[in-house]
Amino acid sequence: MITQGIPESFADNPVLPLSASRRKRLLYVGQLAFFKAPMILATAVSTILDKHPEMTMTWVCSQSHHAEALNLLSPSIRQRVTFLDWMSQESLQAVL
Repeated sequence: MITQGIPESFADNPVLPLSASRRKRLLYVGQLAFFKAPMILATAVSTILDKHPEMTMTWVCSQSHHAEALNLLSPSIRQRVTFLDWMSQESLQAVL
């Protein structure tokens, strides 16, 4: 959910088809703050990735929170989670 709406450039670019490989990737973009419930996100992601070893996740948040976010995840799936720092909307569009 993007409460302020999406940048026009997001709407101008075609959406890639939902392929089998894209279905194996999770993405979360959001700050590591209590009101975002990162502990619930981490539990859900850990459960999903534990049950589906072919899946990966990308978590976009401040680089200063990467270690804390990693520690919320199950040790068995940590190597399949990539952390990215905040980036420009153009860079984020490429990640999406």
